[in-house]
Amino acid sequence: MNLRKIAIAALVVALAGCESFDDDDPRKPAELVDFEATIEIDKMWSHNIGDQQEYLSPLRIVEDAGVVYAASIDGTVEAYNRNSGEVKWSIELEAPISGGVSASRGMVLVGTTEGEVIALSAVDGSERWRAQLRTEITAPPVSNGRQVVINSPEGIVYALSATDGSELWQYQDVLPALTSQGIAAPVMEGPIALVGFASGKLSALRADAGLPVWEALVAIPTGRSDIEKIVDVDGEPTVSGPSVFAATINGNIKAFDLRQGRVLWEAPASTSNALASGFSNVYLSELDGTVTAYRADTGAQVWRNEQLSYRGLSAPVVWSSYLAIGDRDGYVHVLSQVDGSFVARYKIGDTVRSLMASRGKSL
Repeated sequence: MNLRKIAIAALVVALAGCESFDDDDPRKPAELVDFEATIEIDKMWSHNIGDQQEYLSPLRIVEDAGVVYAASIDGTVEAYNRNSGEVKWSIELEAPISGGVSASRGMVLVGTTEGEVIALSAVDGSERWRAQLRTEITAPPVSNGRQVVINSPEGIVYALSATDGSELWQYQDVLPALTSQGIAAPVMEGPIALVGFASGKLSALRADAGLPVWEALVAIPTGRSDIEKIVDVDGEPTVSGPSVFAATINGNIKAFDLRQGRVLWEAPASTSNALASGFSNVYLSELDGTVTAYRADTGAQVWRNEQLSYRGLSAPVVWSSYLAIGDRDGYVHVLSQVDGSFVARYKIGDTVRSLMASRGKSL
């Protein structure tokens, strides 16, 4: 059989060990199923970016303009050629980085546990500016080239000037009594910042002024206990055409009209991961390990894969014609976007927690 080839590049991060489960525990991770691979994965390159086991949130990597950027909690930030893995630059910031890295329009951004936002040149890693906020930064700052927007654990959104880091505005949401401690990075859609909150709300804010264009609830808290009422939007929403999609813990996945916030459709869901879109579908990996594809226009379920239950899945990412999802045992599972069947599997390390980055046939 001739197998189609796609390539994988690995940024290896040392992580803490996995949980153990009794045989009778219903949350015991599913055993790996056998299948006939229909694509071949070739390893392109790998680098060890450092240790993040002291920090609960995975440090995100990002690809921009053919360069992959990564950071570790000890303050190391590195840039790699996407195709060859060649290190373009490496710097030590001497600050504990949290949440990972973002990059766009020639600027690389990181945040620290001490509340610093640091802007670097994408060309050589030289520092452009630093700004001090009154919060730990647990999700990557993001920019549209004019403003830098940061979501914080306190439910406060900060906006800084992309030129010099000066503060432009703040926006605050009501923080529930109990949250999951996860934070979704904002998604910049031109002049609009899409921000999810622990209250279950999604806000479309003007990036220049912080004023809401529209706001809507992705889910409403239900249940008796505070834990049952957690409806955090912990995963980044995804935009596809004229629609934006968001999901919560203990709640829903919901589609909104991007311009006005009108609800287009919704379905029950529970996830702390970012969503992905492709092939006119929206993809979701839930807390129980279920992976589901919905029609982006109607919300109709296209397929559902329950063979990865309780394997601690990462967020899905569209990879070429496929869908890639990591798990806590270090496997990358590659699924068909058409029917959710397995087409390949690759062991990459101890665990895969971070949102992966893809471009073309490279992951």
